[in-house]
Amino acid sequence: MGMRRCRRSEIALAVMTGVALSAADAELRRAEDAHHRLLEENRRLKDHVVELRWQVTEAERESQLLRQTNEALSTENEHLRKQLGAAPTGRGREPADIRELRADLDLARRKFLEVTELLVGLNKDKEALQARVAELEEQVLAAQRAGKRQAAPHRRSKRIPESQRKKPGRKKGHAPSWRRPPENVDRVDEIPLCGCPDCGGDLEDFQRHENYVYDLPELRPFVRKVVTHSGYCKRCRGRKRSTNPDLPTSATGAAGTVLGHMVVALAAHMRTFLGVPYGKLAAFFREILHLPVSAAGLLKAIERAKDSLTASYEAIQLALRESSVVSADETGWWLNCSTAWAWVFTNTSWTLFVIRPSRGHKVVLAVLGKDFAGCLKTDCYAAYDPLPYAKAKCIAHLLRSLTEVAALQTEEDLVFPEQAKSILKTAMALKELKPALPGDVYEEEVAKINNDLDALLNCEVTEPKNLRLANRMRKHRQHLLTFLDKDEVDATNNEAERQIRPLVLQRKISCGNRSDRGASIHEVLTSVLATARQQGKDFVSLVIQALREPLQPVFPSPPRPP
Repeated sequence: MGMRRCRRSEIALAVMTGVALSAADAELRRAEDAHHRLLEENRRLKDHVVELRWQVTEAERESQLLRQTNEALSTENEHLRKQLGAAPTGRGREPADIRELRADLDLARRKFLEVTELLVGLNKDKEALQARVAELEEQVLAAQRAGKRQAAPHRRSKRIPESQRKKPGRKKGHAPSWRRPPENVDRVDEIPLCGCPDCGGDLEDFQRHENYVYDLPELRPFVRKVVTHSGYCKRCRGRKRSTNPDLPTSATGAAGTVLGHMVVALAAHMRTFLGVPYGKLAAFFREILHLPVSAAGLLKAIERAKDSLTASYEAIQLALRESSVVSADETGWWLNCSTAWAWVFTNTSWTLFVIRPSRGHKVVLAVLGKDFAGCLKTDCYAAYDPLPYAKAKCIAHLLRSLTEVAALQTEEDLVFPEQAKSILKTAMALKELKPALPGDVYEEEVAKINNDLDALLNCEVTEPKNLRLANRMRKHRQHLLTFLDKDEVDATNNEAERQIRPLVLQRKISCGNRSDRGASIHEVLTSVLATARQQGKDFVSLVIQALREPLQPVFPSPPRPP
């Protein structure tokens, strides 16, 4: 019972740590995305400034040339006037060469004024762009400083005023919560009071007060000596030995002292769920549990747990192949100092992780098989395109991209991203209202949304960033609104995003695995852990069960879909 309470306390601490790390990782990813967008915008604006500077230089050169031409024409005009003397000045009585010079002069003056106006406008644009570049450079520097800051990298940039802060604790009207007295008490300590502890006088009106203290007993390893017997069988012509499921090995001598199932299961939990390195894991067992063990010994023990859970890992893969919908995602990984990819395949009940050196569609085919009859829900990554499955695309990814593009657009270029966002959000809202709507009304609304989306994608889009998103939506048009036709398909790929988040956090600490052996251990244990949490089962108990019966899956086979 003490060990179980210890595990519960560790799990609660790990959950809070995981939540904090998840929030920190999300904030860091948003900062990194903003940093990249600012760098791209800064580069584009710098190129525009260079082009404008070139145009300004050309305009100044042309203006100087026109000014010189104007001065030459004025000088020549004045010289001709002097030669003509008192000749009449009416246009109808001027010589032809004078009229031509006057026309050239007027044309030069008009062109000079046009170039001057153009130069003024270019100078204004230049000043505005220089101010924008300075602003973006400051934002880039701020993002770089925030990324390198070691203390509180995800802190708030501005302090929230006192009037806008939320009060701590539960809201008014919320049911109270406290630690309730336990049903079972392991020990009762009576603390008598014979007199006043201050003056030593007699006491009267005695009362009884009770307190309950949750604590852990002194943690010491429990050592069992297992004695087995063997004998020679004349019929089988071999020596047979008695066995016990709690005995991890039949080796004797120097290999006869081993770690028990509970130690192995606890080490696997702390390594997989809490991400404790093997060195610190060995220190915890040595200093807290008073169990001397090395990091290499724990690695070997956890590998034994992985071997016992291999049948369960294969059962998870088989269950996903028979599922009606599977969400998939991938993230970068390091494997033996080389680039690799960590993949996740999940739904509401099953989760499978694989680590492969490839990011291609063959990984998905190897996991789900060619005969997968369900719907594959992913983002718009091109590796999923050749797969022969029914597909659904994540609307959240598209909405995020549309929002990022809209933030960089002028008012006249906002039409496409805003209309696309409106249509997709309407579709997501309709999905939530489906249980409350009559069937014919729902189908009518679905048809209207499809028509609106088709009309938007058929429009001509010229702005480069809008065109890139429009082409992406046109490419995946038949998979964008799959969630409106299939009840079991959600609008987003959040299941896979949430399941792959622990791997992203661990990658920030360890960068991946240093060997294929470590990658195999990691993908098996994380798959069983994630599936156990989805199904509300205790991971430690499942590991012990697998160690006792290594050939039997710890998860029941799912019912086959009709």
